[in-house]
Amino acid sequence: MTGQNSAPAAPVSPRAGAGLAAAICAFTIWGVLPLYMKPLQAVPALEIMAHRIVWSCLLVFAWLLWRSEVGAVRTALANPGTRYRLMITAVLISINWLIYVWSIAHGHVIDASLGYFINPLLNVVLGVLVLGERLNVAQKFAVGLATVGVLYLAVIAGRPPWIALVLAASFGGYGLIRKVVKVEAVPGLATETLLLAPFALGFLFGCNCRARARSVMPPRTSMHCCSAAVWSPRCR
Repeated sequence: MTGQNSAPAAPVSPRAGAGLAAAICAFTIWGVLPLYMKPLQAVPALEIMAHRIVWSCLLVFAWLLWRSEVGAVRTALANPGTRYRLMITAVLISINWLIYVWSIAHGHVIDASLGYFINPLLNVVLGVLVLGERLNVAQKFAVGLATVGVLYLAVIAGRPPWIALVLAASFGGYGLIRKVVKVEAVPGLATETLLLAPFALGFLFGCNCRARARSVMPPRTSMHCCSAAVWSPRCR
């Protein structure tokens, strides 16, 4: 009988469904972030990024303390291979954050958006070439349609989409390395921001010393910078 010979369909993993929901939520928040960042266009991009690093570090560690998972950060730092890879991902995500904030402040929101259209395509390429994953016919068709759309947007832009390419490459490399590092998403982010925090604090201290000689940052702008950590969704 045909029904007896056909293989049963593989069940959908609850983890896969949760991952898809997390990705949709993260990219939705990331998509409306320019509306929040626009009032900060007068603040240097490096200063905004430094605030994001510091406040993200504090927020994520508070979450880990509440869940009693700080030990995962110590474990990650104790492993030389994991620590080295997370140092690389920390640099990659810093580049991604900096270029994104800079592009919003300088009126390149569409270029930045194109980068996040390119990024899923790059993730597919990395998954196939590096991780050995395979696409079915429907997935290949969907990737083909998305590729045509991205190429069209790049052509009508009339200039090399360097902002989009840097954003896609930095986030794609970040995702690839985080995929193979044996550390969960939140402890990994905590470790990355902890590694970056000394540099960010030093930069902010220098900014504060220079600001005292000129003027103080308006309270509303300062609150925007401090709460930017909440608008920093990352998913694996």
